[in-house]
Amino acid sequence: RPSCLDPIDWLYEAGQLQPTAHGFRCYHKSLVFAAEADPARRDELYRNLCRGWFIGTREGKKAILADVDMSLASDRGEGSCFGEDQAEVLLEKGLACLHKHREDLESDLKLAKWKVVLASWIKQQCGIGNRWLSENLSMGSIYGISKAVSAVLREGIRRKKHWRDLQTAKSKA
Repeated sequence: RPSCLDPIDWLYEAGQLQPTAHGFRCYHKSLVFAAEADPARRDELYRNLCRGWFIGTREGKKAILADVDMSLASDRGEGSCFGEDQAEVLLEKGLACLHKHREDLESDLKLAKWKVVLASWIKQQCGIGNRWLSENLSMGSIYGISKAVSAVLREGIRRKKHWRDLQTAKSKA
């Protein structure tokens, strides 16, 4: 940059960034996000920018997430910012909707239809990775989860009974 250009002011205005390599990378990411016109790509970029920052306890964060209407948050992608904490809240809500318990996660087949639909539902709302789904839904291989979720999405999730149950619960929340 030219020596007459002092980045301190505009970096500060862009999010209180510092004139360091990390600050400039963050600023570049925010410019790429702001310039993106495609809504799907913009949501993906937003998920990459937002890392779930929250000041308070983990329990406080979960309590707020439980109270937030995730359908409103997902309109702009904000719901995806909370990552694992949001996935945990969605898992609890999903189990309740499907009349299942945590014990059912352990005792049922790794790729039981209801688990695959639940995983698809959680993944669509917060973009959580297959590793988290494998560990928390007892679904086995991350590659098996990926194939099963893709198959559900190709078949048309709205035709699945479990999916309708989850959508009904979401609309009541």
